[in-house]
Parts: sequence; structure tokens; C-alpha cells
Amino acid sequence: MTDSIHITTIVVGSYAVNCYLVYSDEDKKGFLIDPGSDTKRIQAEIQKQGVHIECILNTHCHGDHIGSVASLCKNLNAKYGRSAEEDPLLKESFNINLLMLLEGEMPPKPDILLNHGETLEISPVLKVKVIETPGHTPGGVSLLLNDTHLFTGDSLFKGSVGRTDIPLADHETLIASLRKNILSLPDDIKVYPGHEGHSTIGEERRTNPFLQ
Repeated sequence: MTDSIHITTIVVGSYAVNCYLVYSDEDKKGFLIDPGSDTKRIQAEIQKQGVHIECILNTHCHGDHIGSVASLCKNLNAKYGRSAEEDPLLKESFNINLLMLLEGEMPPKPDILLNHGETLEISPVLKVKVIETPGHTPGGVSLLLNDTHLFTGDSLFKGSVGRTDIPLADHETLIASLRKNILSLPDDIKVYPGHEGHSTIGEERRTNPFLQ
């Protein structure tokens, strides 16, 4: 990744979700990942950086990751993308989709469906490959930016993995997807999870007890 590309982490909401603002200096085009809350603060950062947001992407649709999607899509005239496999989380009961964590509104219908193996060209210098990592949720995805930076949502954390003691989650599915689709990536790729600190593929391969 070139020096012209920036990743800003904005920790939002009561559940400390890592919302990511990604953009390029070359054209000031960018995108957001998992704006779970704090719409005004996210917009203030976008305005400060002078970025035009092309789209908003969700790694998954638990309540703590979706609360500001609707308002930001409207305010920024941005498209919305998520996996179609997340539909059950947005249709089932309050407890199943963890909407007790929602601080905001339900997201709109997606303009973009995030399908495994497809690449989104956000701008001429921002390309995002979709990698399926189900298990924490049925349609959880990780997003690989320019083959160098990986946004893993709540599928993979620094030294841990996503919870699977919740409705619609499955531990074996999660571990299998991480081993197949994430550990196959190069060690030097940086990992940006949905909560807490950053890591690398190599560090997780060597030290994550769930992936040994």
C-alpha cells in the first residue's frame, strides 16, 4: 500500500467498535467499515479529512456494528454493502440479531452484495477483495484492501476469535473459515479487527491459541 492511502480508526459506541475510515490522498475518495454509532463524530472526521465517501461496508450485521449506517448513507449519499447471508440477523427476533446492542437505526437494503472472491473498486487506488469468514455470523466477511490490509470484523481479533456462544453462530464454521481463507494469506498483511488492537496474519498464525 502506498503512502497516499490512510486508515483512521474511530472507536464508536458503548461497545467500542472499531469503525474504519479509509481513503486516498490522490483523489480524496474513500469508504467506511462498520460505523456502529456516533454518526456526528464520524462525519466530523470525514469532513476534517476532506473525504468523499463512496460506500459504507459492514463486515457483519450485529447491532453494535450497524447503528450509524442508515444516517451516514443518507447524509453522505453513499452506497451500502453487506453479505446477503446476513439477512437473518436483520429479520429475526430482537435477541437473535443482538439488536439490544443497536445504538441508532436499522440499516437500509444493500446496494452492493459482498460476495466471496469479488473485488470492489472503490476508486482507481482503493480495491477491496471480499473474503467470507462465517461463523460469528452466517454472512461474516473480511475485507482485504489492496492485498496489504485486512479488516476482519468480529471474526478474528488480536489473539482471539469472535464469540460463537450466541444465536446463529458456529465455532467449527468460524475456525474452518479462518484457517482456509485467512491463514492462507501472507504473514505481513496487517489485521484490523472490529474491536481492540491491530495485528498481522503472521502474528496470529504464530500466537493465536484458537488457530493452532
